[in-house]
Amino acid sequence: MKLRLLVLKHENNTGKTFCWNRDAHKLFCFILNHGMHPREGQFLICEESEIESKVFDNKIFSYITDLKIQDPQPSDFVTFPKNVHEKVTFKSWIGFSSVPHHLTFNRKVAYADWYGLVDSSGIEIKFAGVFGVMIAVNDLDYELTGQHLFKVVQRPWKLKSTADTSEFWQKLLQFEEKSNKQVKKPQCEISMENRQAGNNEMTSPEPTYKELSNTVKLLQQENINLKNSVQTRKDQFSQLYAQKERYESTNEIEINRLKKCVEEEIELNRQLIAENTRLATEQVSVKRNMEAARSELQRSEEKLNNAKREFSMLYEKVSQYAKDVSDKEAILPDAGQNNAEDIEIQKFINFVVHQAEELGELASNGLS
Repeated sequence: MKLRLLVLKHENNTGKTFCWNRDAHKLFCFILNHGMHPREGQFLICEESEIESKVFDNKIFSYITDLKIQDPQPSDFVTFPKNVHEKVTFKSWIGFSSVPHHLTFNRKVAYADWYGLVDSSGIEIKFAGVFGVMIAVNDLDYELTGQHLFKVVQRPWKLKSTADTSEFWQKLLQFEEKSNKQVKKPQCEISMENRQAGNNEMTSPEPTYKELSNTVKLLQQENINLKNSVQTRKDQFSQLYAQKERYESTNEIEINRLKKCVEEEIELNRQLIAENTRLATEQVSVKRNMEAARSELQRSEEKLNNAKREFSMLYEKVSQYAKDVSDKEAILPDAGQNNAEDIEIQKFINFVVHQAEELGELASNGLS
């Protein structure tokens, strides 16, 4: 299995390299081959089996050739210094417990999930919770000096409550409970072990009044802290509930507005459909009327053409008749010899001539 070990320090003259296993919270020391010069903040990639085979007191003092140097990824939150005298820093989350018997309760040390317990004595934190910070290497000989390997080097900032911070908080509580069990066993277990070993002198004495009083004070303080925490949670819940109410109210108003807009749009579409239907009906009616007028016009044209033909034929007949009458008049007897019959014939001829002239004018107008 491949491991990524964070380089904390490298000595060029000796090849000694201090690396940190962020998952196991262990410090290792490699003696690298000449030519390998990782810098602080990079990672060494190696096989876990080789490390396990060469571990002594959680440190490795062997020459290992199967190592690779890798630059940090953005998700590693490693910040390289801009100046030579500055240190490499690591962005991390830290947490402080609100339980009095926990290690992080006094805020002098903090828990970081990648770096374990870190020194936070240089900052002032008044409340328990989860914070974001920048940390750096403090003391590589922490096992001998009693110091911490890492320390906080920048004022922390409070993080908002999210699913990730809740998960980190659970890791903090699990770490604290595990550390508490390793550091101190319950009194009943100590008494049972002493009785089984037959050594009653090792039994712890009964607690004094002062110790009981201090315990009561701690419990009271813890109770106050819990009440404050509960009240804070209640206030947060009230704020969230108020926000929810405002959101629902605003959402309902917006829904009603959109609903009204949709109804108005539907009504407008209905009116447009009705108007389109009416216009289509009128268009059909107008089309029918136009076709009827066209048919009537055609019939009128046919009648006019027929009248023109009749007028033309009548005109020809009257003209011929007038010509015949004129020819006949030319051969009539003299006027002095005319009798009553001749006078009537003359009147008839004049009438026919006059009618022929009128029919001729009418036919000429009709033809034009």
